[in-house]
Amino acid sequence: MANQYGKRVNFSTPVTADLREVLAALYAFFDGGGDPNWIIKAAAVIPAQIAAPGDTGFVITDAAGTGIDVAVADHALVGGTMADGGAISTADDLMISIDPEGTISDITSAGFSVGLRWSGWTPDMQASTYNLLSGACKVSSGADWVFFRFKSTSALYNGGGFAGRMSRLDAGIGEGFMVFSGLWTDLTVSSANDHFFYESYDGVWVVARANVQNSLGLSAQNASDSAGNFRTTPLCVVVAANSISALLGAAIVGVIPPVFVSANGTLAKQWQNGALATVGFNMDSGCWVARDDGTDAE
Repeated sequence: MANQYGKRVNFSTPVTADLREVLAALYAFFDGGGDPNWIIKAAAVIPAQIAAPGDTGFVITDAAGTGIDVAVADHALVGGTMADGGAISTADDLMISIDPEGTISDITSAGFSVGLRWSGWTPDMQASTYNLLSGACKVSSGADWVFFRFKSTSALYNGGGFAGRMSRLDAGIGEGFMVFSGLWTDLTVSSANDHFFYESYDGVWVVARANVQNSLGLSAQNASDSAGNFRTTPLCVVVAANSISALLGAAIVGVIPPVFVSANGTLAKQWQNGALATVGFNMDSGCWVARDDGTDAE
């Protein structure tokens, strides 16, 4: 299957607290063939709909049939636990989880049933408060990963979620699956320990961080090429650390396929090969850049 970068999915506003508008639009997108790599898993039991199919949650599975399931749902009607093992919080609106063996069969609170490699839920994939969502999100995907970006009324895609396989893996972390969600700033701080996990071994999920520091040789003086195109490098995933400064000495376990990071202090608007402009995200002395093919408007 071909990778897809930045497919826009629109939903009606204002969004209600249960995020039904968002979920219904995403369900229709996957159910209607909007993504080449992921399809709705019709056999999975999901919470009863409110007004439209999938508006409380849904499960997608990889279209290639290798057996990877991803669940997206509102917190209110699902079962299970958060990825850190804690109870589902009433404040964690849109959540995402992954099962690398494709055994998510029931996400309802009463009949919850998943496989031994299920990640647990990570929270706040919508990033903004529900009533600040602008009515647009973007979905990117590959054969074994899916990435969501959500837009707020501030006109920024300031958060989202990822579930799937990292690339360029360290030899010691199994098959390289990970899951994260929330504001981008949630993913670098030790106070947000339920937002970012990778699977170190089958069914063993470890707290991770994203490395947005200038630790990969991309310094300010070479942040752009002779034509003025920003240079970026893949966003690295590192083992848990107690602070951002400690990340500089942490072990890199892999990189996130659709996300890149610029040099310190630069406002990157393009991903690494100078392709069409995308939204840059300033955070923690760095800048995240989501790869986008530019087909759909930001």
